[in-house]
Amino acid sequence: LVQMPLPQDELASVQASLAALWVEEREILSASQAFLEAFETAPTSPHAASRLINAARLSGEAGKPKMALELWTRLGLHFPDHGPLAAVGQGEIYLAEGDVQAALSLFEDASHTAINADLEAVARFGAATCLERLGNLDGALAEMDFIDLPEEVLLQRREGIRHRQSIGGGAF
Repeated sequence: LVQMPLPQDELASVQASLAALWVEEREILSASQAFLEAFETAPTSPHAASRLINAARLSGEAGKPKMALELWTRLGLHFPDHGPLAAVGQGEIYLAEGDVQAALSLFEDASHTAINADLEAVARFGAATCLERLGNLDGALAEMDFIDLPEEVLLQRREGIRHRQSIGGGAF
């Protein structure tokens, strides 16, 4: 017995394909909306979470931070196992918008709950960036010790922070 795909799954696949075409054409907001439509058409599809992630990322890229925040929140609510990723996405937006304290809280939460080393590293790097911007250079350096990034990247960041410490640099 062959199980036929449900019509909404087929429609969602078409919408996701359209979104991919919009990405190729650099029509980022249209791509985001098409991924969101694909998610909403088939919210129980095995591809639903990735469609919502794409919609959230592209919304932020399109300069729609409020929409992106809403989509990241939705991701965390609908797919709790993606909560740390949602927190990192939200943290990146808050950091870009200048709300460093809110971003720090999100990055710290994500770093403690991340289920893979790559996401934990991104969250810790975000936290270190926030601590540095808040003028907590010792905290930023301590956070950098937990990040598994290429050594040359870490050395460059540590040198920059230590230089700011030596000249008495605070928040920027």
